[in-house]
Amino acid sequence: MNTGSADYDEQLKYRTEEVLHYLWDPVAVAHVPHARGAYSALVAEVVGLLKADAPATEIAAYLDAAATTRTALQADTRKSLLVAKVLIRWHADDRRYAC
Repeated sequence: MNTGSADYDEQLKYRTEEVLHYLWDPVAVAHVPHARGAYSALVAEVVGLLKADAPATEIAAYLDAAATTRTALQADTRKSLLVAKVLIRWHADDRRYAC
């Protein structure tokens, strides 16, 4: 996979949205089919952070801020950090196995 290609960018956006919806999910809508795009507004920023090789703590801080400002819920820093690490790992693996 070429990390500079449009295909890679689309795949990264899709995976990021999947992780935010099914793993991060601060408003607990993962089980609601029509709520599939609940976190789409966050994807571009998270993808930008991933492509800039931001540390997990920075991505987690962004997710925590989004949870508290957009949803008025208390942030779950531990969960946000776990999600950030999952995303970073996928991004790193894709780059490592790029052809």
